Amino acid sequence: KVNLLPQAGDFSVFFSPPFALCFIYTLYSYSGWNAAAYIAGEIKNPKKNIPLSLILGTTVVMIIYSLLNALFVFSVPKEQISGQIEVGAIVARQIFGNWGSRFAGFLIGISLLSSLSAMAWTGPRVAAAIGEDYPIFKILSKRSSKGVPYMGLILQALIMFSLLLSSSFARIITYVEFSLGLSTVLTVAGVIVLRFKEPTLKRFYSTWGYPFTPLLYVIVESVILLQVFRQRPIESLLGLSTFALGIIVYFFSVKRTAP
Repeated sequence: KVNLLPQAGDFSVFFSPPFALCFIYTLYSYSGWNAAAYIAGEIKNPKKNIPLSLILGTTVVMIIYSLLNALFVFSVPKEQISGQIEVGAIVARQIFGNWGSRFAGFLIGISLLSSLSAMAWTGPRVAAAIGEDYPIFKILSKRSSKGVPYMGLILQALIMFSLLLSSSFARIITYVEFSLGLSTVLTVAGVIVLRFKEPTLKRFYSTWGYPFTPLLYVIVESVILLQVFRQRPIESLLGLSTFALGIIVYFFSVKRTAP
């Protein structure tokens, strides 16, 4: 029997390392919700369309993710899917038989291809923006005659193949999500810092519930990252090393850019 209501002791589960590790995979399911911001310079009426795309995209993903997990939980006994990786295939086999399991695998593959397509479109534009802002990375700003940042695309492909050849899928996801989680914590904390440093700065959007919402996010995400570090120290240390390398490269590039 599945009970969706909070139970005694659930709060302590939130602070447990296994929950944090599972939460990392959940966050991966939502990866890309903010990708519209990566192409802000190519969006018409960005003041209106970027927030709209972020809100609608996140809402649609939340609905699909919740309904899909409800299907998983209520279709088969939890003992059959507990600790399993291919939960979708197990549920499809339970409902539709062996052909359903194969079809579910096909749909998952199509969804992964669509995600790759979206990231191949947005990711290189981040690299191109870096090349436009910092002369030391000027090569990344090169675009084709149709505006495709091909050098950024090549760089992204090299990083992707390096990750795929370096470790297992689960370890790569942990490493990537730990790095992204650390980046988002500092980004959200930056909202608070910017309010203090630039109180008169004109803002097109004000954070709802400030300062409680950013503080809540920073605290919750920091707890999750700490527990992931305890559970997967190697992947977490690699994420921290990548972040530290990024800081070094940033300050070096700023120094080279300064007049």
